[in-house]
Amino acid sequence: MPESRKSYIPQNEEQLLKHLERVDGEAIAYKAPRTKGWKEAVEIYRGNHWDKAKEGNPLFQADLITTRLDRKASLLVESKPIVDVMPAKEGLRNTSRVLRDTLRAGWDANEVQMGLEALSSYLRAMGSGLFKVIWDNEAAMGLGDWRMTPIDPRTVRFDPFIVKAQELNSAQYLVHETSIPLHWVSRHFPDKLDKIRVQPVPPPGEHTETQSFGQRFIRSPLASFISRPTGAAGQAFAAGAVPYVKMREFWLSDPARDGEGVPIFPEGRVLYVVGEGKQAVILNPADDDSKNPYWDGWHPFELLDNRPDIDHPWGRSEVQAMKRMQEAFNRIGHLIVRNIIKSVPWVQVQSGALAPETIQFLKDFGDIVLEERQGRTATRTLPQFPMELGVRMMDFILKLFDSETGLIDNPIQGTGRFEVRSPELLEGLQAEAQILVRAQARRLESFLERCGQKAVSRILQFYTSDRLMTLVGDDLTLKEYHFEIEKLRADIVRMADAKVKEDFKDMTVDPADRQAALVAATESFTKGAWRQLRFKIVPLSSLASTKTTRAMMIRQLAQAGLVPSRMVLEELGIQDPMTLLNEAMTELAKRQMLGLIPPGQPGRPLKQGQV
Repeated sequence: MPESRKSYIPQNEEQLLKHLERVDGEAIAYKAPRTKGWKEAVEIYRGNHWDKAKEGNPLFQADLITTRLDRKASLLVESKPIVDVMPAKEGLRNTSRVLRDTLRAGWDANEVQMGLEALSSYLRAMGSGLFKVIWDNEAAMGLGDWRMTPIDPRTVRFDPFIVKAQELNSAQYLVHETSIPLHWVSRHFPDKLDKIRVQPVPPPGEHTETQSFGQRFIRSPLASFISRPTGAAGQAFAAGAVPYVKMREFWLSDPARDGEGVPIFPEGRVLYVVGEGKQAVILNPADDDSKNPYWDGWHPFELLDNRPDIDHPWGRSEVQAMKRMQEAFNRIGHLIVRNIIKSVPWVQVQSGALAPETIQFLKDFGDIVLEERQGRTATRTLPQFPMELGVRMMDFILKLFDSETGLIDNPIQGTGRFEVRSPELLEGLQAEAQILVRAQARRLESFLERCGQKAVSRILQFYTSDRLMTLVGDDLTLKEYHFEIEKLRADIVRMADAKVKEDFKDMTVDPADRQAALVAATESFTKGAWRQLRFKIVPLSSLASTKTTRAMMIRQLAQAGLVPSRMVLEELGIQDPMTLLNEAMTELAKRQMLGLIPPGQPGRPLKQGQV
């Protein structure tokens, strides 16, 4: 590179390492105070919410937080959302349709719904979670495919000037810390293998982010059983089943320009660092090796904050919001059970008044027998704990839990008569009682739209040949989907051809030059096509109750003759509704001929005197 290269990010590898350590330290210092309650929240979410060291074993214990948050998460992810791709520019409608079906097939092939379940566990405990949208060359049995992978938020940190989750793509840097097997390094960067010193690596979750990177290389209980014999080239290899190393991915926006003022990293940069301190190694320091591999130039991460915080993007933990209520509930339950156990039958007799075998019988039966001797008396103090008040308080806390989670936002209360006379009214009441759930569903769908936009870019960039895929329909039937690269690129080639014709309309050009210009225009249009396409999700389609409610509303409209009947079947996800409707009409005509159903009155009983 020319000597006139200018950038605040140094080019020298030693100085570059120091800069990356400074970047990581800044990110850790910013994140630590905003996520200091995560460790406690994770333990509570696991069910460890009673301090046995201080209060002994509980006589009563209920995990209300996990069960209610699991139920809420199931409402949010139980239904696959309806995804679509819309063109933002005329001429790309066929491309958008191909991308829509390809993404729907990939949604199931890449198990995005399972990823959402994993994401929900991070959201509940820590208040935030991430997806990493990448191209995986080993996916789809080696064909390669896009992946939308849930990421532990404890392993990610970024630019302190990002205060909204949806602004993550604007971060000037992002750090993702992972543990990788050594063979990954040997396969992708064999020339760096002899510089890496492998140290015992604790399993994920056994380090804290408040420490520096070097301090986080601590000996875990697992590592205490690992010896470190010296391998080739002076390496200290861990003697575990598989040696692992800690690696940090640095996704950077590098403004470096060459001597002619041309950006060297227009899409950004990614650097892989293994090790710590003087033993740290950058696996890909060269400019060409460290360029962001994705056309869109974004970080491959998207962040979802479950309950937004006004000062930072990490959200607020739902577990932390409910821990005091659960603590109060269990303390009251503990006292109630304790007093019930103490309220056993009490027998007080004069010494010698009963035979020894009778006294033993009473004790074996669970009674407490107190024998009084002459001149000595004993009295019993009954428990003063207000049992009825405790039970009422526990019932009140249960209602607070449902209100806090949003499962019942406005529960129907009272002792008056209340009847639900129609399924539509019941669905409406259930929808009204889950306002907060629907609000979080909208945030989840917005997050998935940002992830899906990156998936569109991955497909346009890496799908280069035809392939067969399995598409799961909304009616839960499997069908074969044939992805054809020519159909995907047909609109793009047509637009490129129109541009070439416009450029050379008044010129006599050699056919070879025209063909070269067409190839260049097609490549340029393909690389930028993701900007002209919008990945969208039908609002609230991730909630199963929404689909049911919409189907009932359309059914009422169809009965009133305002919409065609096929729309009811389409809303329910039934494939080829017109064929089914024609078959239903044929069957109805046959039944009418037999007098089973009166004409024009399907499903109603015959009136007296009617044939």
